Amino acid sequence: MLKNSSNTEHGEVLQIESLEVVSDESFRYLNPQYVYFSYFKLIPSIIYVNGINIKKFVRWIKKEKTDWVLNFHSYSELLPKKKNKEIIQAVLVLKEDLMIGINGVHLTIYFPNSNEELAYKLIKFIKAKFPLKVPGIDLFYMISQNQMGLNLHALSLKKTNINLKENYNDDLLEAHPWILKNLNMSDKSGLYLFYGLPGTGKSTYVRYLISQTSKKVLFLPSNLVGILGDPVFNNILVENKDCILVIEDAEEVLQSRDTGINSGISFLLNLTDGLLGEGLGIQVICTLNAHLSKIDHAALRKGRLLARYHFDALNFEKANALLKKNNIEDFVTTQDMTLADIYHFTAQPEINNNLPRKSVGFNFNHKTVETN
Repeated sequence: MLKNSSNTEHGEVLQIESLEVVSDESFRYLNPQYVYFSYFKLIPSIIYVNGINIKKFVRWIKKEKTDWVLNFHSYSELLPKKKNKEIIQAVLVLKEDLMIGINGVHLTIYFPNSNEELAYKLIKFIKAKFPLKVPGIDLFYMISQNQMGLNLHALSLKKTNINLKENYNDDLLEAHPWILKNLNMSDKSGLYLFYGLPGTGKSTYVRYLISQTSKKVLFLPSNLVGILGDPVFNNILVENKDCILVIEDAEEVLQSRDTGINSGISFLLNLTDGLLGEGLGIQVICTLNAHLSKIDHAALRKGRLLARYHFDALNFEKANALLKKNNIEDFVTTQDMTLADIYHFTAQPEINNNLPRKSVGFNFNHKTVETN
């Protein structure tokens, strides 16, 4: 909190207690605005910069451009089985009343209005020299949590060259172009539900799908669904508008509100079809092993649910073709098989003959998914 005012060569300013630079509950370690003020006695303008290779940038500026840097403050973690520490949050105090904040996967440039041109030159240089994208690799971001709060970690995702025709039933082949087209629409919110038995290829398809999109992808592990609606999580979404949020094993967050368990379903419903969704334009992909009958009925409402697809076992004709392609010549199945059973085939595969062939379908209504 800002304290008493006093006069300086910069005019009347407000005083800050030093403890407040590192003790504001909204920040994991440093309050960058307070740090900036404590150095320069100015209120800065701010620009967020995404798509930067943070580690490479920090190494470069600390090694090659120490003449720029007045001071460097950081909060780091020493990762298991790694000698190098990972910077979670940092502040680079520079000359010319400039400062760079590092938080997760983005940079924040702080500058006085009088140095706006210099700040934009700095941003242009950083984006050109330290781009996050690497040719041939798609990057997505995992949301994690430690004792200091939430973080975004950039993870490399190698191209998935899976053959959809060979590995999935024909109705998915018909639906895939439509799904991809809608995912790539800008400022569009909505929900995709991919459900079915374990081993039927849900996660593999999602991996393939996001490798085909041009949007940023955030991955929320199932053990963190409790943070939905948390103010810090909301801030992450605000900073990553028009992205795709993937939640695997989303049974908990999608369960009916009738259970009385606070699973974040209300927040998810608003994010996919409400004022929040309209403002952020975020599309959400959820995978489930449970049947849709167990989730909140509001999630299935037209206008919110853009698409749902039931991943069933691969029909026996395609299963036999895939077994043969994988050099399994001495076995022919008369039953549909999951991809897990096919790719981890043993001499005595466990096939439940009591499971009837379920109907498979991609259910959507063009009127439901029209863009505004």
